[in-house]
Amino acid sequence: MDKELALSGDASYETVALIAKAISGMYHLTVLPAVDIDMVELAVVEIGNNAVEHAYSDQPGNTLWAAFQYNSSRVCITISDNGTRMPEEMVKELDNVEIPEMDPDDPSTWTTSGRGFGIINQVMDEILYFQEDGKNHFRMIKNVAA
Repeated sequence: MDKELALSGDASYETVALIAKAISGMYHLTVLPAVDIDMVELAVVEIGNNAVEHAYSDQPGNTLWAAFQYNSSRVCITISDNGTRMPEEMVKELDNVEIPEMDPDDPSTWTTSGRGFGIINQVMDEILYFQEDGKNHFRMIKNVAA
């Protein structure tokens, strides 16, 4: 049986944090390993923050939506906005983004920016970005290990 939770709120970093915590709590109800919870929460924060920063340019008065669905075989998390669409060249490369390596001797490599999609690729089994019903949707799927 599928279970689902839908959330929405003002597109802000504070709302992203609340959505991530709510999804983290829902994850406890699944058959997926508890060890994944923090990483899935981080993936939600990365995508939510990207929507606030890039889709909405940090402008107030916008909405962020989140959907959490699960069944015995997977968890599906979708973060949605109706802001600026992700550039097509980025969409084509989503599956190939890796976390940039840090060089302890080169402070220019220590940036936290630009690591989100690499983190998501390591944490989630599938990612998909699409537009539907006038919204941008970023879907992340975590499968149950067989």
